[in-house]
Amino acid sequence: GITKTRRGAHSSEQRDFDFGSHNMFTPESFYTASEVCAALRISRQTLWRMERRGELTPRRLTGRTLRYLGSDLLILLAGGVQ
Repeated sequence: GITKTRRGAHSSEQRDFDFGSHNMFTPESFYTASEVCAALRISRQTLWRMERRGELTPRRLTGRTLRYLGSDLLILLAGGVQ
């Protein structure tokens, strides 16, 4: 897997993504666009296309912060990424 390190004032957590498994996302966790793109091996542009088609909807946390809910990503993966 790949290790994604998040750095910032509030977080120093690391996430390991297992690309061969649908268990790469935790249902109750939120993920950045960069994390989603890396885990699904898609470009940011593809992620935006998926949003426009209604396949995935980011959640607004605070202010302008958008994150993707793990349970939404798991549902997407169960149906297959196109």
